[in-house]
Amino acid sequence: AGEYGTQIENMANSEEFYHMEESFNYMSSQLKQQFDKIYMEEIALRDAKIMALQSQINPHFLYNTLDSIIWMIRSEEYDGAGEMVSLLAKFFRISLSQGKDMITLEKELEHASSYLAIQNIRFKDKFEFHVDADPELLKYFCPKLSIQPLLENAIYHGMDGMYEDGEIEIRIYEKNGDIKIDVSDNGPGMTQEKID
Repeated sequence: AGEYGTQIENMANSEEFYHMEESFNYMSSQLKQQFDKIYMEEIALRDAKIMALQSQINPHFLYNTLDSIIWMIRSEEYDGAGEMVSLLAKFFRISLSQGKDMITLEKELEHASSYLAIQNIRFKDKFEFHVDADPELLKYFCPKLSIQPLLENAIYHGMDGMYEDGEIEIRIYEKNGDIKIDVSDNGPGMTQEKID
């Protein structure tokens, strides 16, 4: 009877263990589904934010540039207007990128340079710009229009109150296994209070 009781007890323990394992596997599966869902929602939110930013940049910039071209034509500054139209075509050709959201850093830099050249014509050579990029990094991809908001900030805020002596620099370099993109200017900067 003792041996029979031990067998029954082992069977009960084995069945209990089986149910525990089943419950654990179900719980793991549910957690994985939840994590996957959260991850996908975060990616969708990030993509939506990028698309919203891109859709804001293009019309705003286009309208201002077209206004400048019209003003230049009326002022008979045909060379400058022609150069702006050419730069604008290049700018939007890269902006559209055949519907791709990711472009190489090389294309992103071309885009950024076109943007700066257009703005420099608009603002009558208010600033110079320089690009210092590690050529080995230019093959890597980034979300398009990553650099332009930083440049826009440098022009409209960093160059505020400066006349013909502004400098904007774009640096692309590797640090600790990451690609870094810096946009800096020689503007007056901000007070610590504003930074805070």
